[in-house]
Amino acid sequence: MTMRNTETLMVLCMLGAVVLLMGAEGTSVNRGRKIQRRSNGQSRVKEAKTNTVDLILDPNSMASSVPLHQVGNNSLSPWTVSYTHDRNRVPPYIAKVTCLLKGCLNAGGREVMDFESKPIFHQILVLRRVEVDRRSYAYKLETETISVGCTCVRPNVMQQK
Repeated sequence: MTMRNTETLMVLCMLGAVVLLMGAEGTSVNRGRKIQRRSNGQSRVKEAKTNTVDLILDPNSMASSVPLHQVGNNSLSPWTVSYTHDRNRVPPYIAKVTCLLKGCLNAGGREVMDFESKPIFHQILVLRRVEVDRRSYAYKLETETISVGCTCVRPNVMQQK
């Protein structure tokens, strides 16, 4: 699977997750149980049903994007890209970046310590495959925090008294 296909799959999975969320029932749920209110004010707990939806993913709907390594090489705080793999996650491959310098590059291309290189984090939605029983699986919507780039920031200097 190429990285372009992986990025396409990731975007389509995120769209699918939104569809799943939009299609969810608007009922009050408490730890997997529906709470039904009676007219006399008492409530009765009833097991909630699991809703499933068919999901059609179209890889042709993905717009092109700039590869991460090209942007990282042109930054004042350059980075490298690595990929994590988890076969129980959709998408199975996620790109993460690592800052190459402690400082930042000046106009001459030399590292200076006037600023510090720090990662930029972003939260993404993923689908995690979980085993329901020995023969069936379900997908749970989760968030993951990944580093998507690096930036230059002023050092945080604390004055001693």
